[in-house]
Amino acid sequence: MGCTPIEYRNTARCRRAAELLTTTEMSVEEVAEAVGCANAAYFRKMLKKYLGTTPRTIRKNLRGI
Repeated sequence: MGCTPIEYRNTARCRRAAELLTTTEMSVEEVAEAVGCANAAYFRKMLKKYLGTTPRTIRKNLRGI
């Protein structure tokens, strides 16, 4: 697959988080908890690393706001 198991897991978490951010009204903290992140700050950092974006940008761009 070209990545470590941890990278694979984190990428999967980020994809699921992006889905939740665009299809629900859950807060960033709630999404972070739903995908298994300990806190929202780490969650934001992980999204930036694996998807190259932030929760706000995901919501803004994919909802067309």
